[in-house]
Amino acid sequence: MNPEDPSTPSSGAPAGELRAAIAAALAAGDWPWPSSLRSEDAFIDGLCELAAAFERAGVGELALAAAVADEHAERSAIARVLLHARRVTRGSLPARASDPTRLAPRALEARTLAEAFALVAGEGIADIVMHRRIVGAIAAPPPGVRLHPQRIAALAKRLASITFSDDVLVPDRFAGWSAALGTDVGESAAEPDVHVRVGQPASSALAAWFESLDAGPDVWAWPPPEEARPLVAPAMTFSASRLNGFVKCPRRWFFDYLCDAVDDEGSAAATYGKVFHEALEALHRAIRLPAEFSGNAILERLHFELDLAFARNEAHFASRLELEVSRLRARAVAAHYARWLRAEAHDHPMQVEAVESLQRWTMGGHEFVGFVDRIDRPAGGGPITIYDYKTGRIEEDPREYVAAMRRGEEAQLALYYTVRRMRGDDVGRLALISLRDPRDPVWVLALDMTDDAGVAVVERSERSGVVRGSCTPQDIEAAIETLLARADMLTGGGLEHFDVGEDPPCSYCAYARACRERPDEGERVFAR
Repeated sequence: MNPEDPSTPSSGAPAGELRAAIAAALAAGDWPWPSSLRSEDAFIDGLCELAAAFERAGVGELALAAAVADEHAERSAIARVLLHARRVTRGSLPARASDPTRLAPRALEARTLAEAFALVAGEGIADIVMHRRIVGAIAAPPPGVRLHPQRIAALAKRLASITFSDDVLVPDRFAGWSAALGTDVGESAAEPDVHVRVGQPASSALAAWFESLDAGPDVWAWPPPEEARPLVAPAMTFSASRLNGFVKCPRRWFFDYLCDAVDDEGSAAATYGKVFHEALEALHRAIRLPAEFSGNAILERLHFELDLAFARNEAHFASRLELEVSRLRARAVAAHYARWLRAEAHDHPMQVEAVESLQRWTMGGHEFVGFVDRIDRPAGGGPITIYDYKTGRIEEDPREYVAAMRRGEEAQLALYYTVRRMRGDDVGRLALISLRDPRDPVWVLALDMTDDAGVAVVERSERSGVVRGSCTPQDIEAAIETLLARADMLTGGGLEHFDVGEDPPCSYCAYARACRERPDEGERVFAR
């Protein structure tokens, strides 16, 4: 191979073969550019020149592989193209080379920075500012690549700039980083305005540095386990969700409240519930006496509040599609809700007394907090009805729900009943309203409170989609005793081991990958 032959790039592969590899990759892959641009000669020539410049600048495959993970879609795509082309053409080098030093990527050293910059400046590579004494790569992101296809000239390409720190007090322990990056620590002979292309990003330097360490087998051994001891939760304010969460999965509760390791980024279901709660709160602040409004008026106002709530929370959805699907689902549930509300108000006129009502109280030596979604009182006065909105499926068997409440597995209604009784209210009914899907056969679970003789405190009409059951004060007392015992155990005696739940919510748990005791995943429906 003649090193002076322009038809042979510095990558060692013939220019035609390199160009063919890039063109084939662009034609077959999934890329962020339109097909018309991917087949344009100037675009392909630009990538070929960029590949050659990378080879001369000492950019290795490790650096390109790291750049594939760039969050910028275009930079990642260019790194994929160049990495693919390099691997395809690697096996086509000539058996004999007249200048083997030209084929080998060379690291850039501090004393040759000016020479290196002169080498690549003519290739259209933008500035990367070099530190005066040491490469501050530990604080810099990997070099990004961006091609400007609008320019016709094949050499019109750029590298995103990286500015390294000018702090002269960088400790000498970073010398290993500099060596891995292919630069020397020490005084640079370059002028202050000299700009260079650094051979590898910091992520590659880290990998190379660790690979070069002379470490024995004991360096990476697991630390000895701590002696088993009960873990006691600090004094905390308990809520229904916090107490319910322990029942669903004690191990997730341990991660959430004793480790607090990661922030909960939420989910589409959680965002949907938040938006619907906001819309219902706004609806009932405006419509306090539903009997005075028609069903169409209630529905129109609820649709209006839903649209506003979704617009306010647009940034919390992963995509526009997810937002629109959730909004259409919410509007369907809204029609169901408006019909039910109008029928209830017609049969039993009431006033919406409170929405999203904050409750704080002390019980059994523990602090409690909760938000009651809605409290209704009959228009002529009398026992209140407590409503709690749910975005998941609700229990269809009232007797099973009451049994779960007595076992302390369902805390909301028991706690809300208790705090309102402490405030002096008589409670006639506790109810869960599902906002999940109007097609569910049951979407309201109502528990009518009964007196000692088993007679309902308030008589209500039967209604489609509403399952009714009865609940006694003794049921509530049993539930509260169980919840207080759990709070005593968590903040008093503690637990030596937090097991996973019988049916843990691993699919939407942020700690699933860190949990060594999570159950094996079952077969997925769409994987059959």
